[in-house]
Amino acid sequence: MSGTAIVPSASDSQKKYNRIIAWVTGLLTLSVAVLSFLLSFTALVDLAAQHRIGIPVLFPLIVEAGVVIFSLNAMYRSLQGERARWQWGLVIGSALLAGIFNVLHAPSDVVSRIMAAMPSLFLVLSFETFLSQVKYAVQRSETVRTLAELDDLITAKQAEFEHSSAELGNRYQTTKQEQEHMLEQLRTDAAQLTADIELLRTEQTALCSEIERLREQKSVILASEMGTLDEANAVRSSKKTQAKNDLLDFLVNHPDATLREAGNAIERSKSTVSDYLSELVDEGQLVKHDNGWEVRDGR
Repeated sequence: MSGTAIVPSASDSQKKYNRIIAWVTGLLTLSVAVLSFLLSFTALVDLAAQHRIGIPVLFPLIVEAGVVIFSLNAMYRSLQGERARWQWGLVIGSALLAGIFNVLHAPSDVVSRIMAAMPSLFLVLSFETFLSQVKYAVQRSETVRTLAELDDLITAKQAEFEHSSAELGNRYQTTKQEQEHMLEQLRTDAAQLTADIELLRTEQTALCSEIERLREQKSVILASEMGTLDEANAVRSSKKTQAKNDLLDFLVNHPDATLREAGNAIERSKSTVSDYLSELVDEGQLVKHDNGWEVRDGR
């Protein structure tokens, strides 16, 4: 995308004519201001001499130069974007002061006084017109320069935009290729995962079958062991009952026997004999007295 110039264009001949017209207009306007100044200058010098001013030539320079100086200051502030009310007040005041002095210097008839006031009036009007033309030229120059800078800025931004667009396009293509590669990799991984899941399901089925078979074997083994355990418990219970009966028979003859003696008699440990005694007491077959053990007849 190429930049489009926004600075107003004109032919070289038209620019030349405009420049000539501007110069001629400016010179004529400035000439009117100078001539008006000279007319007012002579009248004010004569008035100053009549009233015995020390240096009569300086009096019109001070009065008329105030119009020029204050006008230039007002134009400067206007170009800077500031208000110039005070400067315009000084311009008007200086012009009125010069006009009043010119009228006072003129003869007393109306025509003479009107003619005497015209140089000061035309000095202000012509000089302000000249300054307006200068101000317009300066503002137009600033506008053209600003537009040229804006055109350069737009061109630079367009180039930057094109560069950014190209870079974004490259990034988009790269990202798209990466996404396609990732998508293909995900599809491959999904297919592999599906195959692994099927394999795991097959292994799970085989494992469940094996677990069921082992459970059946365990049931058979437990059933066999339970029968053996019941027989062992029955034998153990029979031996315990016989040992307790032997202990009762021993205590009948030896009621004051110690645990060790009772254990040696029935071939059991002291702790086992103590347990047997507790059980026999709980069953009511044996009673403990101060002088020893008493075996109940109802055993």
